[in-house]
Amino acid sequence: MQLVVGMLKAVIVMICFREIYTLGVGVVEEFLNSILGVVDVNKINLAEALSNNIQGGIFTAVACLVMLICWLLLICQFIMKGIELLVMRVAIPFACIGLLNSDGGVFPDYVRSFLMTAFTVVIQLTLLNISIATIMINKLIYGIAIAVVAVNTPAIMGKYMVKPSASPLRALGNSARTMRALLPRGH
Repeated sequence: MQLVVGMLKAVIVMICFREIYTLGVGVVEEFLNSILGVVDVNKINLAEALSNNIQGGIFTAVACLVMLICWLLLICQFIMKGIELLVMRVAIPFACIGLLNSDGGVFPDYVRSFLMTAFTVVIQLTLLNISIATIMINKLIYGIAIAVVAVNTPAIMGKYMVKPSASPLRALGNSARTMRALLPRGH
């Protein structure tokens, strides 16, 4: 009976995933647009913003070069995350096979990874726009700091996201590790 129920869940998810994905993309897009609506960078000329900041001398010229490198890294990360989401979307039928297992197999981790990738892109796009807005008000160092945080967002998200587990002892250990990571270290 459990195998039949798991098979029905897998078939339903495989059939409905396209609509669920479209709905999820709409929600993420609206969320991102509401965040980016606060920081309007659509009318900004980046070349002009950088040239205004470069006029401060050699230090600001190097800082602008660092900023451009961070932005290029972000663009590459966006392309990679887009391809990753595409591959994950195509491979959803294989992940649904895990629903035949009593514990859900790989499916819960797969969906969690899918959502974390989308959420990471939202955070990175938000930080990129804040970085651009910061450059526009001639706060170059803050813009670089925000861009570096945006580049490191996937590592930050992966470090602090703890996967839930069925074992209470493992859950307790995960909670303790998380609390230890968040507390300041004594000398």
